Amino acid sequence: MIAYWPGKIQEGVSHHSAAAWDLLPTIGEIAGVTVPDHIDGISFLPELLGKKQAEHEVLYWEYYAYNWNWGKPGNTSPRNRLESKAVRFGTWKAIRYDTLDNKQAAIALYNLVTDPVEAYNVAAKHPEIVKKVADYMESCSTGNAPYFPYVP
Repeated sequence: MIAYWPGKIQEGVSHHSAAAWDLLPTIGEIAGVTVPDHIDGISFLPELLGKKQAEHEVLYWEYYAYNWNWGKPGNTSPRNRLESKAVRFGTWKAIRYDTLDNKQAAIALYNLVTDPVEAYNVAAKHPEIVKKVADYMESCSTGNAPYFPYVP
């Protein structure tokens, strides 16, 4: 992301981890608008202004593929198929693929400081981190959420 605000934002590079859901609280804070409490995002305005920034404990994503045959005769697959989950915390990024068909699919783990292009899966060397990632994936997921239903 590139941010430009003359007189407010200093030139430089930030290594703050943020996600799309942080935009609403950030823009709301800039505009002086109160953002609803149920929003998961954290304003990154302090980071832009060079001040102390609150951090997410974990960032979590789910990727779904739409079943174009959903609702057609003979189709038994759900409308939305959970393809993968990803977690980002500290220096770690982890991905689990095929999570609907195989809930025990292997978790790929990357240290983004030593491997920023995610070339080396180090999951076998860090079972304690993989366990933490699996716990995050379980606790962060909202199964069959009303706004995006799927059959687990």
